[in-house]
Amino acid sequence: METDKTIQHVVISDGRRVIKKDEYSGCIELLDVEMPDSVTDIGEAAFGGCYKLNSVKLSKNLKSIGKAAFYDCYELESIELPEGLEIIDLGAFGKCFALKELTIPKSVKFIGVDAFLQCRDLKIRIPKSTFVSENAFRDGNGCTVEYYE
Repeated sequence: METDKTIQHVVISDGRRVIKKDEYSGCIELLDVEMPDSVTDIGEAAFGGCYKLNSVKLSKNLKSIGKAAFYDCYELESIELPEGLEIIDLGAFGKCFALKELTIPKSVKFIGVDAFLQCRDLKIRIPKSTFVSENAFRDGNGCTVEYYE
């Protein structure tokens, strides 16, 4: 079943564990997403190209944010990443131009290449124990990174 590309609000059904690859990709009118704590994985480009998306309530049990999951979500201003999250994959938040502040939980083991591509005004705090791929912040002039214990 094809997702309605004009939807503005998404509430993921309780019991869902995975948001599939490209599931909401290109929903250009989407404003907000709420997911239950049953969700553990957000698939590749699941919300890619949702230009107007500005509010996302993530699952407290989320383990993985897939490749380009929120790529081109230009208006995403903030997102609270849950403790327990382990992977922020390649390009996950690339071109999220409005993203201003983010603290990476201590549970995150891996941040992929271009994870924060062109996030120019981002102030990000990252645990020293997290592996950060080369070019995770490519073209992020103005992006400031602080490492913490």
